Amino acid sequence: MARDAIVQAAKLRGTKKITNQDSMYADVLLVAARIAHEIMDGPGGLYICGGEPTVVLPKNPGQGGRNQALALELARHIIDRNDIVGLVAGTDGTDGPTRAAGAFLDNNTYNKLPGAKEAQRCANSSDYLSRSGDVLTTGPTGTNVMDLAIFQKFS
Repeated sequence: MARDAIVQAAKLRGTKKITNQDSMYADVLLVAARIAHEIMDGPGGLYICGGEPTVVLPKNPGQGGRNQALALELARHIIDRNDIVGLVAGTDGTDGPTRAAGAFLDNNTYNKLPGAKEAQRCANSSDYLSRSGDVLTTGPTGTNVMDLAIFQKFS
């Protein structure tokens, strides 16, 4: 069933699919580095990843879930790249203790406002991404198969 989310996302038309893998099963810092390098070093096209990454929370965490944390960390990796855009979201429409499902990201997301690094340190990515206008709120979807990260690299 979880694999179905990736299969359905891969049916998006009009672009070359480069990767379609169930690979987001590690800490968001490791997952973000792996995904970012794959996309930055790879050809133009659509990259789709699925899974459920983890987050190590500080003693007094802020508001944010694993998808928003992953989106903010991925945004940090692609600061110098204006050829990559992405979305990281939970298929159930929620992410941690927030109303958001995840976030959109591009090369401006991390530096759009001051405080991204602090938001990451405090596990408060939802506050930062809400203020930057990058948060995605869908409401409950009635399904919960996995988290998805979908990226387009333009050639």
